[in-house]
Amino acid sequence: MADMKFLDRLKTYEKDLITPAMLSKIKKITESAEFNVEAMTRASKAAGGLARWCYAIRLYAEAQNKVKPLLE
Repeated sequence: MADMKFLDRLKTYEKDLITPAMLSKIKKITESAEFNVEAMTRASKAAGGLARWCYAIRLYAEAQNKVKPLLE
């Protein structure tokens, strides 16, 4: 039951509310040598999926930061 709540939270995460400070922290983690999606996936499919989600959120936030000023 708790796992489903966690998955629901990931699915409904408000990615448009990521602040520059949050993005900086995400980038620091996802760019580190220890953050290896392939290795995480080999260790655990769940960990690999979560790592891919983190990386995708980072890419989305970076793109949003570039596009948002153009839209305004």
